[in-house]
Amino acid sequence: MADDEVDERTAHHEAGHAVAYLASGLSIRYATIRARGGNHGRVAPPRRRRIGVTDAYVTACAGPVAEGLYLWHAADEDDRAGCEVNDFIMAAWLAGGCGDMQVFDGEREGVWDSWQDTTKTMVVERYWPAVTAIAEALLIHNTLPGRVLRELAEDSGLPLWCMAGLRR
Repeated sequence: MADDEVDERTAHHEAGHAVAYLASGLSIRYATIRARGGNHGRVAPPRRRRIGVTDAYVTACAGPVAEGLYLWHAADEDDRAGCEVNDFIMAAWLAGGCGDMQVFDGEREGVWDSWQDTTKTMVVERYWPAVTAIAEALLIHNTLPGRVLRELAEDSGLPLWCMAGLRR
């Protein structure tokens, strides 16, 4: 895979996580697409901040879901032939979402599928303009602080009421 393609996939993956955090009312220190510690990118929540199981599942799913949706949108008709969008999402999970899958602690069957579908419809598809705006900014700057992520999300239509209760 070419570096540009890895960067595009990573930017959308991390943007998905960022939007899910913000849509869940959680704050973020930063998001980056700089490779470090075996990962292509990272969204960093506040230090020592615990989040609930629901938020953990949604934020974990959002990265691979956003990456899969990006791949679906970027694919030409031939690449999509005989496939569904969920096939592209599964490819994203297998290519780089395995660390995200650890959140599910072996409860993959059924639980993962339902959270993937919920995250896809309730967060990533609904706020796709915010995902793409953050991904584009990550491709330019590599790392964005939480304040900039919130501004990009707000400017792209993520409702203020989602972010009004940001837990710090």
